[in-house]
Amino acid sequence: SPKEVLLLEFFLNNLRFAVESKLSVEKTSALFSILRNNHQEMVRGHFTLEQSIAYFKQLLLLHAVQRPPYSVGIFTFKDVTLITDYVNETYYANFKLFQYCFTESHELVLTSRSNLAEIPPTSFTPLADAIPAWVPEAAPEEAPPSDADRREAAAEESPAPELDLPDVPPQLREVIANKIQVEVRKLEAQMEAAHEEREARLHEKLALLESSAAKRPSSKGK
Repeated sequence: SPKEVLLLEFFLNNLRFAVESKLSVEKTSALFSILRNNHQEMVRGHFTLEQSIAYFKQLLLLHAVQRPPYSVGIFTFKDVTLITDYVNETYYANFKLFQYCFTESHELVLTSRSNLAEIPPTSFTPLADAIPAWVPEAAPEEAPPSDADRREAAAEESPAPELDLPDVPPQLREVIANKIQVEVRKLEAQMEAAHEEREARLHEKLALLESSAAKRPSSKGK
């Protein structure tokens, strides 16, 4: 993979620098481990440039001062200066590139869902600020409602049917019941219209029969 190729090139360049600087086997091994651990901690901890440089200096000093068991003096002051210049000119000069190639990006995905439950308001307007009620004028008397109007009014005033759905939330159950009630009203209206249409056809047929029956005696008298 491209990451493995880049990491292999990074390790190979470090070994080439140790050979060109004529470091001993012990110093080459210590340098290789320091640069490898520094890179791995940058990837694992998502270090910034400042944090990575501070960690690298800490590792290098642990191998440049003879103070057992806390540190061991493998590198001399000249070696420390040479290694620091090399790392600054190579690894830290391309630090953003290493971050982009080896650090995993985290994406935050937010999903919004609509809630059918109505949340009541936190506060209500005081009654003192309410608008005065408007008193309408006396409306003229209306004609008594017909049978169709009474049935429609009764259907509108009838409560929504209760559904036996234990797994459905009460809010969603009420929405389903209202939807069913609306569909039932539409069906009742269609049946009422079809009934009225049939009655009208029957009245027309009766009228035709009565008119034809009234004409027959007059034709016989002539």
